Formats: sequence, C-alpha cells, structure tokens
Amino acid sequence: MSKTPTALYLHGGPGLNCAVERVWFGESCPVLWWNQPRFPADADNAYQATLDAATEKLAELHALQGKPVHVIGWSFGARLALDLAHRAPEAIGTLTLLAPSLCLETAFERMTGYLAAKGAGISTPLSSAPRSNCRTGNHEDFMQRVMSVLSIPNLFSHYWAPTSGALSARHGVEAARTHWFDLDTFTAVSREIITRPIASLSPGQVKRIRIFAGRYDPYFDPEADLDLWKMVFPEASVRIDDSGHMLPLEIPVAEWLASPLPAPAEPHTEP
Repeated sequence: MSKTPTALYLHGGPGLNCAVERVWFGESCPVLWWNQPRFPADADNAYQATLDAATEKLAELHALQGKPVHVIGWSFGARLALDLAHRAPEAIGTLTLLAPSLCLETAFERMTGYLAAKGAGISTPLSSAPRSNCRTGNHEDFMQRVMSVLSIPNLFSHYWAPTSGALSARHGVEAARTHWFDLDTFTAVSREIITRPIASLSPGQVKRIRIFAGRYDPYFDPEADLDLWKMVFPEASVRIDDSGHMLPLEIPVAEWLASPLPAPAEPHTEP
C-alpha cells in the first residue's frame, strides 16, 4: 500500500475477505483492507477470537497514526465494529457502517422471505420476515436456512440495486478469482454470534457515527432497522441510497470513506 492507512475496514460475512476490495480500489484509498481470521467449522469461540484479532489490529493502526482511527464496517462487519467500539472506544475516532447487518438470524430470515417472493426456489419452510431484530435461535436450524439460501443460483445477483448490473458482473468475475467465502468460518463464527445480545453504545462513547443503507438491500427493513439503529447508535446519522447490499461498491468511495462530521443534536435520516 502506497499510502499510510487511516481507516480500518471490517468486511462482511462472516467468512468473507477483502480480496475483491483490494482489486476494486487498488492503492487509491488509505484503507487497511484487513482479512478477518478463518476457522474450521467446529472451532469454539470463533467470534471472540475474531473480535480479539480486530482489537489488536485497531491498536496497531491507532499506534501507527497516533490518533483515533476511522473504522468502517460493511454488513456483518458492522456488528464487529459495534463490539469493537465497546471494547476500545478510545481508539475509534469515527465510525461508518455500510448496509449493517447486526443480527445474522434476522438477516437470513429476511433473505429467505425475499427469495421466496421472487420465486427463486427457496426450499426451507418460511415464516414471515420478522419486524423485530436479533432473535436467538437454534444454530442447526439457522444453518439449514443459510444452506437453502446459498443453494440459489446466482445468489449474489440479488445483492445489488437494479441499476448496478455492470458492477455486479465485475464483482462476480473478481470474486471467482479468489477463495472469497469460507463456509467453515461462517459456521464457526455464526454459532457464537447468534447467541450474543446487541449492546447499545452510550451517548458520547463514539462521537461521530454514520450509517449508510441501500433501499434495494434485501436485508434492510426500514421500519425495523431505523428504530434499532436509533437505539443502538443514539448519535448516528442515517443516509439511504439507491443501492443494494453491496453498498461500498455501488456508491462513490469518497462518499463513505470521508470521515463523518460531528453528530447532530438529534439523530436524523437523510433522503
């Protein structure tokens, strides 16, 4: 990397990596595209180990910069960023969350409902998509739902806005060149994370927080998520874009890479 990193990027998943982002953005961004660790499927405490590793990486970047770090979390990375903010708030100057998925169970229940409505051939018996967030359930049942979703042909085409076809095609090419998703890691990390409650940040714990959401994101429910985010991130501003779940690749990088301004007196939503 030619530039000293000023931001720590926490990718989605669990079980993904930053291979596509590194190729997509090259060396144009002063971002540490950090790969979360991978685990065998039966590993214990995989999420805690991921959080520990993220804490160490944040400390390294904090020491290198000599000032608090801009932390960016995409999808599942937003949950990791939240827990990191509880763990080391003094090392985080600004927090940007992109298409955040704080609860994996809720996210995949929404996705199965979306795919069923699209006639995509989902096979798992469905309940209606929940309005509330983060339910604790059985991991075996959860993985059955996940595997049903992963069996859908061209699954990731559903992650993009209707106008993002060219970007989706480019992403498919780049993802096929790497071991982008590791199911064993997903299995191990999800086993632990679905039992962990979501803990809200206290006012002032992280002073500058910004959330970007995509109106075409099948994981996004405006009614439920805006209420949750207001509770969990009481000082955050929220911006809704004409994007899907792949938001960091769908909107200009300068718009989410720039550190957010100090939070307003009251949380607000941008159109």
